Amino acid sequence: MATMATGNFVIGVDLGQIYDHSALAVVERLHQIPDAEHSFEGWRRDDFHHVVHLQRWDLGTPYRQVVADVGSLIRRAGLREALIVLDATGIGKAVVNLFHEAHSRDQLGEFWPRGYVITGGREITGELVPKRELVAKLQTLLQAGRLKVAAGLQLADVLKREMLQFRAKTLATGGDTYEAARERDHDDVVLAVALACWARHTFTEPRRFVINDTGLEATNQAVVVSAPTPPETPPPKRAHAAPSRRAGRP
Repeated sequence: MATMATGNFVIGVDLGQIYDHSALAVVERLHQIPDAEHSFEGWRRDDFHHVVHLQRWDLGTPYRQVVADVGSLIRRAGLREALIVLDATGIGKAVVNLFHEAHSRDQLGEFWPRGYVITGGREITGELVPKRELVAKLQTLLQAGRLKVAAGLQLADVLKREMLQFRAKTLATGGDTYEAARERDHDDVVLAVALACWARHTFTEPRRFVINDTGLEATNQAVVVSAPTPPETPPPKRAHAAPSRRAGRP
């Protein structure tokens, strides 16, 4: 069994439909701390987000296979304490329930997967998130230099290209276009990243780091999630987790 990854991780999953890929991003949230040249007095602690893994499935991949692959990734990379956040737009509750069923069988880590419908409105609820919120989150991180992508990720160029197309267009009515953008441009990878950056995982503590001349990437070597998948073995049975370890379940 893989060593448990230490840190604050969110797994964002964009579930595609007929003409859209399903995609996944693993993002670690970190806290910056002062180096020896700075005082804690007046110091503003910022969150940085580090994309450590990207994955995209072939068109037409069954949702059950996507669920199984997410579970395999969690076991391989020791991400049992990661929070799973799903884009449930247009796929129906039955697909989200596949993740809930897998979680109930202890195949998707500790925390209840959260599904959100991405809308063109402004209201945020337990099941809805406006696309403008996701766009604003990524823009804020990018402009502040607080979104980093691990070197060597195969889909890094795809992510960069999709980021250039990732825009919310406001209508005269005050709403935002969404479906039109999804039909015109692929944004499955960037949506997975945006969900993972937007969702707040409050059940684990972020690691801390100091930025120096070598950059953020040099401080983040604890998690390797791109290793070849080993042969699947059934996970060992364990006692029922305490209620606090199943936080987030409705």
